[in-house]
Amino acid sequence: MALTLSPIQAPLSLELQPLSPISESLSANMSQLLSVPPTQAPSARDKFRSLVNKVINRRRACVAIQEVVAQNHSLDQGADPRNKRTDLRFGSRITKCTIEVTHYSEAGCRTTPYNNAGLIELLKSDDLAGLQKGEVRWINVAGISWDVVKALAIRFNLHPLSVEDVMTDTHDKSFKIDYYQQHLFTQLTSFKIPEKGTRDARAAVKKLRENSTGHYYITGRAKEHHSQRRQPPRSNTVVPTIQTSDTDAVLRTPIEPPRSLKSRSSTLSELGKSTLSVVQPTLTAGAKLSMVEDAVQTLKLQSGTLDVDTTRLFVFLLKDGNFITIHQSDALYGSELTERLNNPSLSLMRMLPDASMLFHGHLDLIGDNLLTIVDEYQQMILELERGILLKPTLLAVQSLHLISGDIRLLNMAIKPLQRIIYRLRRYDRDRYKAVAPPGENTTTGFMGEESLVYLSDILDHVRFIMLSLDAQNSTTKELINYTFNMTSYDSRDVMKVLLIATVIFLPMMFIAQYFGMNFEPMPSVNNYSDALYWKVAGPVLFVLLLGALRHRIWEFFFGDD
Repeated sequence: MALTLSPIQAPLSLELQPLSPISESLSANMSQLLSVPPTQAPSARDKFRSLVNKVINRRRACVAIQEVVAQNHSLDQGADPRNKRTDLRFGSRITKCTIEVTHYSEAGCRTTPYNNAGLIELLKSDDLAGLQKGEVRWINVAGISWDVVKALAIRFNLHPLSVEDVMTDTHDKSFKIDYYQQHLFTQLTSFKIPEKGTRDARAAVKKLRENSTGHYYITGRAKEHHSQRRQPPRSNTVVPTIQTSDTDAVLRTPIEPPRSLKSRSSTLSELGKSTLSVVQPTLTAGAKLSMVEDAVQTLKLQSGTLDVDTTRLFVFLLKDGNFITIHQSDALYGSELTERLNNPSLSLMRMLPDASMLFHGHLDLIGDNLLTIVDEYQQMILELERGILLKPTLLAVQSLHLISGDIRLLNMAIKPLQRIIYRLRRYDRDRYKAVAPPGENTTTGFMGEESLVYLSDILDHVRFIMLSLDAQNSTTKELINYTFNMTSYDSRDVMKVLLIATVIFLPMMFIAQYFGMNFEPMPSVNNYSDALYWKVAGPVLFVLLLGALRHRIWEFFFGDD
């Protein structure tokens, strides 16, 4: 079947119709809107105007940055309590403190307990009047809380560097002393044995793990469960930042917290990054160090070593009779001193009412606690020495090693205390003159004449403690060496016995191997008898025994002569 195409009968014609008036008006308007005006060179006046506007904007930005820096930074180093940035840095450290305010003089003593709000209200009111001559006010704070420290710093004009030392949570438990124009600042360390004796090792280790900033190695399913359990929930929260009048609208915007600090810092500005580094610092090598310290402390507690509590104590000594102590622990420090103040017949501090004498009492209390610790170490070393003399063991060597390490650390920690006491006795007046206000004529420093005299007794105690620790450290080393020497001596005796046995039985083995040969004319082979073997081996064995044991036989029969 064929298909044929018919030709087109008529050609297709396209005709353009003329546009209507409305279409013409719309096209004209669109052409005007889409048309690009010709570029013209800016005039000199326009260039000058734009340059002036840039200078004005940059000047305003510099002034705004200077205002922010002036509001959130102080010229002095440290932690200024009147600074907003300091509030942002330590504002989250609010704890419940136990506070006692003690007023005493030669006539009487009065102690009043307070809480955080009560002490802050007392410091802000006019009830805290000035002290007269012969009166001392002791503000004893147990626990470090920013609201209490801030109120004390503002009321008594404490130096920002000393405030920063109080609020900074470090592992530095050494002794140091700083002289300021307002006060004398001292950082002390309290060494004390728990009153209830040696605590349970498991409970102490559990407490260490709860308070530790490090992480423990977890393997297997426990690690997976631990990571799933500690995964924080996701929620839209506000990242802590500096709140100022110019940046409230920007910095108060809710931001979803990223999974890591790196991604979080990428979403913030430079100001936000600096704030994040202050509010939430990244993990450093200190976390790894804390893991090692916790592991060593666990071994110490399980080995039965001496359990010693070490906490920091901060002391502010003012010239007007005020004395401030801030203890890192939740328990009040210096209860023994409070009992002495309530008993005027036994208290030298009541007879000589001076804040420096109260400072002397704190140093004396630290020395008494150290003497108790030294006595406990001496008792432990004596018990280990008795056990080692009876029977040396490697377990005793482990205990001696741990005790020796603790003694060395304690000795190193006490050395700054000796220097502090010596400098207080020798250079207190000169160092106060160096920081005293210009024009002030004074013949004494922060320490009174009586307290300087009694400091010599504490210095003698500290020197005795250091000498005792050195002697104990030497004793532990000698006991360790004695244990290893005794172990080596026992090993030598064992090797001597083995050598004698080898000398005796080696010829017998040679004879037995000879008679074990399958020789044809041998009587032991032909007659199936070992008589010839014993005829030869018996005299040889007897001679070898006499030769190897001749010294012991001689000592057995003629040793008394």
